[in-house]
Parts: sequence; C-alpha cells; structure tokens
Amino acid sequence: MDQHRPFSVPDASPADVRPPLGAIKPPSMASFAGAPTSGHSFATVSGSLAEQLARSQAALAQAEQRNTELRRALDDATYAAQTATARLATFASYLPEGLLLVDPRGTVALINDYCCNAFGLPLPASNWLGYSIRNIANWLQEQTADPTGFQLNVQQHWQSGQQVLNQELLMLDGRTLAWDYLPTSEAAQDAVASIGFLLRLRDVTEVRQQREQQQHERTFYETVLNQLPAEVFATDAATHYTFLNAQAAAYPGLRKGFAADKSAPYLGDVQQQRQRYYEQVATTGLPVKWIEQSTDADVPRYFMRSLQPVKTEDGRLQMIVGHSVDITLQEEARQRLQEQEAFYNAILNHMPADISVFDAAHRYRFVNNQAVRDPDLREWLIGKDNFQYFLRQQRSRTMAEQRHFLFEEAVRNRRQMSWEETAPRPDGTLSYWLYYYYPVFGADGSLDMVISYGADITARRQAEDRIRASEHRVRALLTALPDTILVTSRMGFVHDAKLGDDSLLSQAADQLIGNHLADVLPPLAAEPVLASLTEMLRTGQRTDTAFELAQPDGARVAYQVRCTPLDSEEALLVLTSRKLPPLLGNTDLASRMP
Repeated sequence: MDQHRPFSVPDASPADVRPPLGAIKPPSMASFAGAPTSGHSFATVSGSLAEQLARSQAALAQAEQRNTELRRALDDATYAAQTATARLATFASYLPEGLLLVDPRGTVALINDYCCNAFGLPLPASNWLGYSIRNIANWLQEQTADPTGFQLNVQQHWQSGQQVLNQELLMLDGRTLAWDYLPTSEAAQDAVASIGFLLRLRDVTEVRQQREQQQHERTFYETVLNQLPAEVFATDAATHYTFLNAQAAAYPGLRKGFAADKSAPYLGDVQQQRQRYYEQVATTGLPVKWIEQSTDADVPRYFMRSLQPVKTEDGRLQMIVGHSVDITLQEEARQRLQEQEAFYNAILNHMPADISVFDAAHRYRFVNNQAVRDPDLREWLIGKDNFQYFLRQQRSRTMAEQRHFLFEEAVRNRRQMSWEETAPRPDGTLSYWLYYYYPVFGADGSLDMVISYGADITARRQAEDRIRASEHRVRALLTALPDTILVTSRMGFVHDAKLGDDSLLSQAADQLIGNHLADVLPPLAAEPVLASLTEMLRTGQRTDTAFELAQPDGARVAYQVRCTPLDSEEALLVLTSRKLPPLLGNTDLASRMP
C-alpha cells in the first residue's frame, strides 16, 4: 500500500523536554559549607546568608503560586477545548454531509458518522480520532473505481495547497461522492505535510442520476427538435435565446426581431412585425399565430409563425417558445384553391338559377346569389337547415318538411328527385319553380353532398298553359271540321286520328293508333293514299290525290286527299269527302278521279 500513499505525513518532531517549575530547588546550606571565608566576621557572613535564604524562599513561594495558577489555567483550557470538541462533534453528526478535519500533524481531529458511512469505515466516528490520515486515505483509495487516478488527484491537491470544490469521486459500488478540499493552515517552506485541511463530503449519486436522466431526456428532445423541418427556438423572460434547433441556428434571418439584439435596430417591416408580436405575447401572456411572407431570390415564401408563452406555477413568464414552418407549397395551393373557388363561385353566382349545396345533415354549405340575394342572410345561412331558414323568413314549415322529405328520399334511393313549388310575387301573381335534389356519393359509397338546383319556370308554365289552351281551341276547331285528319309516320303507321262526318274508316279514332294505313283503309282507298304519302316523302312537298268510292245504296263519294309533311318523321293527311250523284248501271263500280 505504500506505493499509493496519497498523504506523505512525516513523524511529528519531539517536543523540547523541560523540567517543571516545581522541580527547581533552592541551594542548600551544605553548598555553602566549604566556601572560603574572607576577613569579614562570621556575623556578617551569617546575616548575608539569612537574607539570601529569605529572598530564595520568597521567590520559591511566588514560583509555586504561579505554577498553581498555570496548572489551573491549563485545566480550564483543556476542559474548554474538550467541551468545544465534543460540541463540534455533536454538531457535525447532525450535518447532512461528511466532515473530516485533519490537523497539520496528519492526524484526524474531527470526523462524523456521515463520513464514516460514505467511506465504509466502522462506527462510531469517535474511534477514528487521532488516527493518521494515511490509513484512511489508503482504505478510501481501494474503494474508488479508479485508485490510481484518485491517488494522483489527491497528491496534486495536497501539494498545491489550494482549495477544490465539488470534486466528484466514483466509488466501486456505483455511488458518486462530491467532496470539497479546504486547507486550514499554510505549509512551511519544504514542508508540505504540515498543511491541515477540512474535507467536506456529500453523496450525490441520486443527484447525478437525475442529472444524467435530465441530460438524456434533453439530448432526446433536442435530437427530435433538430430533426424537425421547422424552426424552433426559446427565449427567457429577459429575451435571450435559451435554445435553438438546427433550423433556427442555420437560418438566423428567420428569427430576427424575436429576442434582444443590440447590434442593429429592426428597420424592416417583417422584423418590426415580429417584434410587435413578441412584445404582445410578453405583455398579455397569450399565444399568437400569423402567416408571414418574405422574398427569397425574388420568389415569395410563406411561413406559419407562432409564439407560445410558458409560465411558472405562480403565473410569471418563464420563456417564450417560437415556432415557424415553411408553408409556401400549402399557401400556393391554398391560393390556387381560392382562385378556383372564386372562379366557380362567379360562375354559379351568375347562373340564372337557384343553386345550393347541402351536407349529409341537410345543412347549407353553399348558396349562390340567385338563391339568396341578401349577402348577410347568405352568410348566416351557412351551417343552417331549411327549418331554421324558413322560420327566420316566416315561410311555411310545411314546405320545409316537404323539402326535407324529398332530401331523404333522394339520399335513400340514391337518385335525383324533382318537384315544383309556387311562390307569391309582389304583384300578387304566382311564380313557378322547378327544383332538383341530386345526391353525390364518394368513392367509398358515403354521402358527400347534395346539390339543389332550382329554376324559375313561370314563363314555361305560362307558355304551357297557352299551348294547352291553344291545343284545346285547335282540337275544338278540328272537331268542328267534317274532314278526316290522320297523323302518320313515314312508314304509314297512324299516330293520331280525328274522324270526319263521312269517314271511310269504320273503327274508332283511338283504335286506329298504331295501325298501318293499309290495315285501316279500304283497299281501293289505301292504294292512292299510300302513293300520295310516298310521293310527299320523296319530294318533301305537299301532294294531292283524289278517288271515288261507291256506297252500298248506289251513291258515290269523292275523296280529296292532301299529304303535308309535319317534320322529318311525321306527315299530316287530310281526307275531305263530297257526295256525288249515283251512276247509271253497275252500282259497285268505283273509279278514280283524274
């Protein structure tokens, strides 16, 4: 063990041996017995000796009294020192740290139980008082994880005579001790071992583990933050940066204006805007978010900025965390989407029809200007249903219920639904509207939206009414005519029929529909009628023909046939009859008129 001696403490020099004051004896009379005598008388000599004896006895008495006082003072000092030492030891035993006091002779003057437990020394601590520090140092050296390093470290501190604070020492059992080396006396020249010192000791194993855990967590989170494709930074309450991730450190221009920077004033609009937001967060304690635009090589870039205040438990501002993400692609896509939306809105808003879009719950998602002309009402309507809309507009709830029913029918049957509605006009007349519900389903079959389309059919409805009235008048007029009128196809099939007063057709008009002319006309009439129809179709012009038919009573009937094209598919045949006088002779004879 001598090769690892960290403390080279020489043996203490022996104290000077001096006889106690009480050992000093006055000279006896026998010492003067052989002294030569002079010419003085014996009486004179005897008187002188008596005086000397008296002075010696007085001095001896004073010396004994002084010796008694010194002994008493020594006893008092010893008691006071022992009492102070005991009190110091008691005080040290209650400290939450280890204390080891070594005097200049290299012996232990003070040690507490905490220190013994830390070093693995047997208790009680008082047993180690007076021991050489060399023994304890050698024992402690073997308990460390690095004995050689411990020896060199301690020797360096011992020889330098300088205090050392918070020196960590790793033990074999995994504990970590932190110690302070405090010299208590100065070394004489070339006598390093005469330095006394105080060693303060603390077990910081748990603290170090917590610190390592914190460091591990910090490294973990910093690694995550450094991998983010976004700028992240933090400032303390004094507006100084406390953290910068890799993005923030690489592009300092992205964070100008967010913290104290005395190098230059913030002259740019962007930096001034950042400073205003930063001061707003610091003052109000509320987070803020905004989109910032900058230009890089004449190319606009957009960033989503946010500042988040972090407060202590008592509500004081602890830090401000800044975050920014480059959203240039998203912003450009959003702008394109806005342009497309504005484009389609312009188209829908200029269409002469009511167009609305509903979600799956029959709530309005879009309404064009034609459907609701009031912009405030149009904005309010988004997210509302027809029941809320009709209630606000004081319209019939029955109509809202009908629309809701048709909406559900369109969704349930997955097909378009149509219906008509009427609405009063300011002049008291009615307007007619045709509405459609068209459900739109996503790729997964779920309902995406329902498109509503409404058109004002008042003009069409009025036209239809006029057409119906006209048809009624025309049919009444045709009914009043004595002619037979047929509407046929190009192939000669009857599409419509009106029989005259003297019709050569024996069937009712509705029974003729769908039959061919050859099947419904007498043979003598079918031939000229079909020939005239064929000629009309060939030329595209009206054709005329005539023929006669003899009646069973001998009378003759002349028929005038006019074929007129209606369109490319149909023709109009008008058969006008006229009675002729009977022929003499054969009553069955029938001849064609030229």
